[in-house]
Amino acid sequence: LREGYRELTLLLCEQSHIFETFARKVSKYRLSLFPYKYITTNLISTIRLAYSKLYKISRLLMNCYGAPLLFGILWILMKSFTLLYFTVYTSGRNSIGIGSVLGSVCDLIFLLILTISCQLTIDASQECMVNVQTLLLHSVRFSDTSEQLQAMSLHSRGFRVQFSVCGLFCIDLSFLCSVIGVIVSYFFLLCQLN
Repeated sequence: LREGYRELTLLLCEQSHIFETFARKVSKYRLSLFPYKYITTNLISTIRLAYSKLYKISRLLMNCYGAPLLFGILWILMKSFTLLYFTVYTSGRNSIGIGSVLGSVCDLIFLLILTISCQLTIDASQECMVNVQTLLLHSVRFSDTSEQLQAMSLHSRGFRVQFSVCGLFCIDLSFLCSVIGVIVSYFFLLCQLN
């Protein structure tokens, strides 16, 4: 998904540079706008279609894997809390297996990678929409293209990319900060009760 959004962003950036160059040539040499408008309008329509398909894929992923992700995240957190509990309360009396500690660390690294991947995909989709707004500013002279860009802008406002886990929470950097805050708070609570 992230690569798809990056490709759309690159296309939109390239289109923005072409707009600037072509607008300068049109004003300088009084060129006809017809062939360029046709190519640009078709390209913007194709980009809109690609954005819609990427959005549908992200929704399909979350519909299929929302519940397994929820249970996986709960499993990782419960496993980490249990390990933290036994680490604080035994504090040297019993040795906890290095395998369980490494397993918990690997699970937390997996959660970190998952969260960062989701955030990067969200950022790529938002960057794509920023480029649509930039193109919209440059396309004032081209009414057909401007209409297509406005339609894409309105379309993207209603279809923001988010990775929601069964509608309970979104997987992004704020989720990661919340998880870290809960783990640290739990650790300090256990230390105070010990």
